[in-house]
Amino acid sequence: MKKIYGLIMMGTLVSCGPREAMTIDGGSELITMVGRTDRSEVNAPKQWAAGGYFTFGFEGNECVIEMNDEQPNGETRNIIEVAVDDNQSVAYRMSGIRNVIIIGDENKAEQLKDSLTNVISYPINNGAGKHHVTICRDSETAMGYTQLVSVKADNIFKWSPDNGLKIEFIGNSITCGAESDTTMKAKDEYKWGDWHRAYVGYGPRTARALNAQWSLVSVSGIGLIRSCCDMGITMPQVYDKIILRDNKLSYDYAYQPDIICSCLGQNDGIQDSTAFCSAYVDFIKDVKAKNPQAKKIVMLSSPMDHGELNDWLCRMIKSIVDQLGNEGIDNVTYYFYTKAWNGGGVDHPSEAEHAEIAEELTNYLKTIL
Repeated sequence: MKKIYGLIMMGTLVSCGPREAMTIDGGSELITMVGRTDRSEVNAPKQWAAGGYFTFGFEGNECVIEMNDEQPNGETRNIIEVAVDDNQSVAYRMSGIRNVIIIGDENKAEQLKDSLTNVISYPINNGAGKHHVTICRDSETAMGYTQLVSVKADNIFKWSPDNGLKIEFIGNSITCGAESDTTMKAKDEYKWGDWHRAYVGYGPRTARALNAQWSLVSVSGIGLIRSCCDMGITMPQVYDKIILRDNKLSYDYAYQPDIICSCLGQNDGIQDSTAFCSAYVDFIKDVKAKNPQAKKIVMLSSPMDHGELNDWLCRMIKSIVDQLGNEGIDNVTYYFYTKAWNGGGVDHPSEAEHAEIAEELTNYLKTIL
């Protein structure tokens, strides 16, 4: 079980070295920022989407990172996941606008607590040397942006852990990792978003298993032609945006995935078959056009259902793939999950179940790489 701490402000500082160490701004080319990112503030990029992350390497025994948290409506709702080297990742709940994360030196964290309200301490046991850091948004768009301000360490270097493979995961709350970790807050204190863990969701897990980068284009409740909860948006309407839930800020498709996995239909429910298939065909064509480097597009059944909806959705997906093939689009395929997973909050997959979902998908993707 992973711990979650609550010592962050709306802005996060992570320190990676002594006071005389080098400091770089959040827009530095030494930082790999992955996922839909707003770079209008060149030195301090922002991310809204679940699973958006950045990574870098540092040398030494300490690192300091500063981040900001938007706090929409005056509430702190964002959760971030920190992974250092090959150690277990840790989830931290932000609790203010400016946040400081100290990696390595717990004593330094204690010192800063006197002057900075939100300080997070992430100890590393293997001391000096080269380390790599990944910090990922566990929360999704509605929780507001997180903004990388600076990184400080003895020596900071670009870290490229992947093999060049890039995967995009399109979907709803399941793809967001929503409701996957019910240990993060007691049920009687819970508000929607408190159990979000995008980093441990099936998409990032699958990508890490394949040594790949990931980007999540997902919104809880969203559908293809029908979304839940009076959202007023569908995935085809917001796919070209950075702020997905609000349908704002045009995206430039700088991240060109090799594989795209689309997991839609749970929120649509059983619909008019012609309307659903027609809309999905058009959406896949649009996705393909916007991502010309994609070698494969994989349509997925819903991991939350293995009943009547699943049977209908699988028939629709097969029909869509056949239609696209008849039109000469032969790089679209499908994978149907073997069962439903509902062990998390609100019948969503749990963290452990996301690992099972990822294992199935990873094994399938290996056959088409």
